[in-house]
Amino acid sequence: MNNWGEIKKLAIVEADDFQDKYDRNGLEMLFYWKAKYPKFKITLFTIPNKTSGYFQALIEKHSDWIQLAVHGWDH
Repeated sequence: MNNWGEIKKLAIVEADDFQDKYDRNGLEMLFYWKAKYPKFKITLFTIPNKTSGYFQALIEKHSDWIQLAVHGWDH
C-alpha cells in the first residue's frame, strides 16, 4: 500500500532502440549506474530483429533490474 505522506526520490528511466550495436546500447553506463545506485532498474525498448539471442540471454541474466520491451520488429 502506498504511503502518500512519505516523500521518496524517484527517477523513471527508459532507453529507446536498444540493440546489439556497441554504439546503441550503453551497457557500460547501465552497469555503472547499477553499481552506484543498487536499486536502479530500467526498461529497454528493444528492436528484436536487431538483437541476437546471445545478447538477449546476456540481458536475461540481469532480469532482476533490466526489462526488455518490444519496440517494433525492424524499426
